[in-house]
Amino acid sequence: MSALVVALAGTDHHPFDRLVDWMDQAAERRPAVRFVVQHGATKAPRVAEGHDFLTHEVLRGLVATATVVVCHGGPGTIMDAREAGHVPLCVPRDPALGEHVDGHQQRFAALVGREGMVRHVTGQAE
Repeated sequence: MSALVVALAGTDHHPFDRLVDWMDQAAERRPAVRFVVQHGATKAPRVAEGHDFLTHEVLRGLVATATVVVCHGGPGTIMDAREAGHVPLCVPRDPALGEHVDGHQQRFAALVGREGMVRHVTGQAE
């Protein structure tokens, strides 16, 4: 079985194009890896497999079989990844980029990153 990267943008109505673009670029560089992006209200990926919304059951199944989980900074999504045994790569939504209303995801991701519960990612190179 090939590697599976699952990226979860959540269900917020603000765009999170940055995460989708990063997953598309990674999918272009690694065509043997399956990239699945739950993009919500954000634009669909053009290279990676995209789903606007997934049922919680389907989402948990994907996370359980994933090699790597990439997620926004929502506590519920982080806990789903942790329960499946992952230390997710956490890309919090940035209000300065119009991705959310405030910086609560950034603050939460920094906190749980310091505790080792996530790998807090602030830039694509990370």
